[in-house]
Amino acid sequence: MGKDKPIVIWMNGKKTRIARKDDSAENQTDGQLHKKYAAAASEDSNDSDQIPALVRRHSPGNGHFFQPKNKLKAFKPLLIAIFAALLIGTGMGIFMLNMFVDIDNSLAQQNEGISMSGLEAEDENNEQESANTAGTVGAIEPISAYVLQAGVFSDEKNAREMADTFMEAGYAAMIWQKDSKYYVFSGIANSESQGEQLAQELKTQGFEVYVKEWTTDGFEIKMTESTADWLQKYRQQWKASVDTLSTGQAVSAAKWNDLIASSPKNGTVVSEFAGQSGEKLDSLSDSFWKGHIAMLRLWKGLSSLSQ
Repeated sequence: MGKDKPIVIWMNGKKTRIARKDDSAENQTDGQLHKKYAAAASEDSNDSDQIPALVRRHSPGNGHFFQPKNKLKAFKPLLIAIFAALLIGTGMGIFMLNMFVDIDNSLAQQNEGISMSGLEAEDENNEQESANTAGTVGAIEPISAYVLQAGVFSDEKNAREMADTFMEAGYAAMIWQKDSKYYVFSGIANSESQGEQLAQELKTQGFEVYVKEWTTDGFEIKMTESTADWLQKYRQQWKASVDTLSTGQAVSAAKWNDLIASSPKNGTVVSEFAGQSGEKLDSLSDSFWKGHIAMLRLWKGLSSLSQ
């Protein structure tokens, strides 16, 4: 720096050039120095925006300024990472939520389909069961008729031997078990007098028979209306057949075959009974006395519905 080059200083925010000789205490009188120092002190005390001590301002031309450091720059990468994580997490959450909602809806539809199929199948089963067992309670009234009793035994073997004796002679007989006893019947009639006439014929052949009133108890079973109607027709047909046999005439098998064909087909005990009744009618037209046995077996089968 040259000897006489002026010095640039900042006074009260203004750039001031001072020659070296002007600042030299040697070249200035005491009065001049006192005035300058007093003026500088007065300006410093009145200026609220003083330039900090020991801080040098550079010329804008140099391109260097004193600026405070931006604190947010240090946290900028961290903020970006947090924002990106939140954005990705939100997107994944929405995606997973939609996926589970779709899965739940699919399972609900499948379960609904299964449930509806199960309910429909259950309804069909209930309807079938209702057709088989539901309905009104039908009453089977007690039945009474007169039988030709050939004997009563406590041992089934002895009863079987008695029945075989009638069969070998060209007549017929059947065994009816009741109260631990075995009864051998060879005929049936609708009245005691008619029974006595039938018994007289057997007595002429050497068979000792007795006319006895036989009664079966009444009972109630569940049945449909159509089944109840069929049982009523069955009982009427059976009574008419007994009346026919009591007069010494044979029973028509055609009427019984038509009745069995119209029996209920819904798998109830009544339908099973109807099928078994058809088997008992196979020998109905073989002979007059076999017709008696057929009616006795049909009567026994009807009473067994109570068991």
